[in-house]
Amino acid sequence: MPEWEKLAAKTKGLLKVAYWDTTAGRPPPLLGEVKGTPTIKAFVPKRKDNKNNREKNVHVFNGERKAKSVYDFATRLIPSAVERIKKGSLDEFNAKAKKFGLPKVFIFTKKSATSPLIKALSIEFRRKLLIAVVPTGSRANGLLAEFGLQESKLPVILVLKEDGEPIRFLKKTTYNRLNNFFHEHALKYAVGSKKWRDAKRKANQADEL
Repeated sequence: MPEWEKLAAKTKGLLKVAYWDTTAGRPPPLLGEVKGTPTIKAFVPKRKDNKNNREKNVHVFNGERKAKSVYDFATRLIPSAVERIKKGSLDEFNAKAKKFGLPKVFIFTKKSATSPLIKALSIEFRRKLLIAVVPTGSRANGLLAEFGLQESKLPVILVLKEDGEPIRFLKKTTYNRLNNFFHEHALKYAVGSKKWRDAKRKANQADEL
């Protein structure tokens, strides 16, 4: 199997992998200059000052042309909306969730780095869920005890809705399974979107009646 096909299989759900056959013609200007083959580029959306999400940061890969090397390069560039709970930040996290009515996701883990899977899902559910990674440490110890968790049994993923009991993800972690789990508990519309504002306005009108 060609290396790019291996890469596409390994990153399914995390990022898009595409190729251009230069024997079929020159690449479109959108892909930029190509001086030789294979040329490998990553196009990462800019999060700020870009309402249409069309502008991209372009990163050129210069390492070994193997799926593993390109995977490491590409997954490091996945944007993240994950928050990390550390000393003093839990109150801010809870306040933000309460202000916008966002369900909270706590990911208890022994790993210091956020996985590509969680980063990708944090962007997919941005403004529909508030996702926090809680690495083991002084801040995590209190939360582990609060939810009756043991450090030896990590990782653990919990969803908390307002005034609700914690809901634990119990299946083997894959993109599709975790995506479905988050979708089940996330807000229907992203906070700040037109549909979210319309739904909120209708709810307020109903309360007034």
